[in-house]
Amino acid sequence: GMAVPADLRFNKGVFTAGAQDLPKALYAAMEDGARLLFVLQAGSGSDVLIVFTKRDGVFESETLIECGFVPVTGPHAQSAHTDGDFLRAME
Repeated sequence: GMAVPADLRFNKGVFTAGAQDLPKALYAAMEDGARLLFVLQAGSGSDVLIVFTKRDGVFESETLIECGFVPVTGPHAQSAHTDGDFLRAME
């Protein structure tokens, strides 16, 4: 999967390709209070741009905008946060 040094932390980020879930390494590297722009591949054929803020170790969505984006491909396409656990936690 995607590798991020254990001591590296971000207070903001932009994930610039459509994905079905957030890579574990990126999720872990976001510090509390961090904001993240993320493009979620929706099952409807379109994508959703989401602005997340990480609070108490959990991402909360703040903005949802329908959009279209280039999908993640290659070896990282399926290395997302434990089989959709991130998105199930959002429900």
